[in-house]
Amino acid sequence: MKRKKLTAKTVGAARSADKPYFIWDSDLKGFGLKVFPSGTKTFVVQYRAMSDGKTIRRSIGKFESPWSPKSARDEAARLLHLVGLGHDLSARGHHKNSDDLPELFVDFSVRFLKLYAARNWSPRTIETHRSNIERWLNPILGKTRIDRIERSHVTKVLDQIEPDKPALPRNLFVLTRTMFNWAIDRGDLEKSPMAGMKRPAAPPERHHILSDEEVIVVALAALKMGKIWEGLIHMLLWTGQRLREVAEADWSEFDQVKQLWTIPAERTKNRREHVVPLNNAACSTLSEVAGTGAWSTSGFVFSHKAGKPVSGFSRMKRKLDLEVASIDENVRPWRLHDLRRTVATNMQRLGVRFEVTEAILNHVSLTQSGVASVYQRHDWGEEKREALDAWGVKMKESLDRWVADQLHERLPEKVSPQ
Repeated sequence: MKRKKLTAKTVGAARSADKPYFIWDSDLKGFGLKVFPSGTKTFVVQYRAMSDGKTIRRSIGKFESPWSPKSARDEAARLLHLVGLGHDLSARGHHKNSDDLPELFVDFSVRFLKLYAARNWSPRTIETHRSNIERWLNPILGKTRIDRIERSHVTKVLDQIEPDKPALPRNLFVLTRTMFNWAIDRGDLEKSPMAGMKRPAAPPERHHILSDEEVIVVALAALKMGKIWEGLIHMLLWTGQRLREVAEADWSEFDQVKQLWTIPAERTKNRREHVVPLNNAACSTLSEVAGTGAWSTSGFVFSHKAGKPVSGFSRMKRKLDLEVASIDENVRPWRLHDLRRTVATNMQRLGVRFEVTEAILNHVSLTQSGVASVYQRHDWGEEKREALDAWGVKMKESLDRWVADQLHERLPEKVSPQ
């Protein structure tokens, strides 16, 4: 157990660690400092209850907010004096957890991401939730102890979301509820402030599917976006995979000879390795990005800066929309994820079995979950290749027909004989 005189110098020099730890004052027994992984430092006092002898630990306050080591020591001395006189400080609403002091939400979130998220979510999901915690939760909940957060605090978090983010309230609700339930499972809380709280309504489902003509216009507009963005947009079209899976693809995942793309489990949404057969269009796109006949063996496929995958999708999409409008101003508003939905719909039009389409999208449907996932191990490899090859052929035929129609419209009319 660390013991040293708690002064402004020693407290200021205390550094955060992977988990919370205590420094106990060498002069006043029971007076200490708790240092959290986030760097927050809180003065505490610890004593044994007169009634049952259990160890009680309670917070005095944060270092410099407004407590100094001297004022915190004076307060600890006062409280310990009251305990010595037989006063029951816990009756005044102080926390009774003998193992740990309730954390501020900001410190609790650090521990949650390290212990829960790292073991249950993919790296991409962790970063998404980390961003949501820092952007939406911490500004309202961050400086409040987790045992003092009430439903009204959570409501305030949800009420701040703008109407143009219809899915975010529901996502934040699920994230926050998961955090509080985890705290209960670990004994950090007795009851969740969200118990009985109704989940926000789900946003309306999007069903936008690009027509054949719109898909061709997008593919043509991509040709004006530069080699990297062009390749990424085309790969979304040829494969139907998720944006992040394509954007963060590494050359090591591709087998040029077998024409296969193996997305590792840590990069997929369902944390299952996913094998994508590459049709001729996808292979041609990768060769254009590589710039040589042989593909690279390592490094991000789509990158504007060495060692980092592409970013700035919103900015790219705005520019792409301008290029699309310059070709055909009648193309309806669409999102990048609509390309994935469009590929799936075209699989149905091509007569592809539902299970094969689900396998191409790496969805875990009812036919692939539970007991079925253990005993039904067919990977639909051949069927996926046939379906994606058929999609590539359809796209080529549509593109050839569109180009032919454009050329026909531009031909001069025949002059009738005099």
